[in-house]
Amino acid sequence: MGIHKKEINLDNPLGMGGRLAKAYGGLVAEMWQGTDSRVTPHDLKRTLGSKISRFQGYGQQDSAELTNYILDLLHEDLNRITKKPYIEMQDKPNRPDKEIADEFYANFLARNQSIIVDLMYGQLKSTVTCTECKNPQLTFDP
Repeated sequence: MGIHKKEINLDNPLGMGGRLAKAYGGLVAEMWQGTDSRVTPHDLKRTLGSKISRFQGYGQQDSAELTNYILDLLHEDLNRITKKPYIEMQDKPNRPDKEIADEFYANFLARNQSIIVDLMYGQLKSTVTCTECKNPQLTFDP
């Protein structure tokens, strides 16, 4: 337990200075090592609510939205990249999809590396076609 503490990125402006990672780690430790059969995530909820105001109260929230916020903020708190480089995509037409996908993902990984990315990320291919010129635009989103 506590391995996550070595990975906390205190300086990431997109994260929470490690506060969410510590709150989540504390919740997991309490669930696995606690002596009480009931565990409440008060610290995790309070910490998340300090960053995302819609989670401050006790109103009903969408569970998928909650999960996305928690995972995104955990990723940023645990992001191993401390200085994110500026990356410009190549604009070479007629390349194979695999080459484009590999470039998108390599560029993503140059700015994002965490246990969350290691375990839960992949790519989604999407194509948008301009209604006027009919040119398709291909993207590969993490």
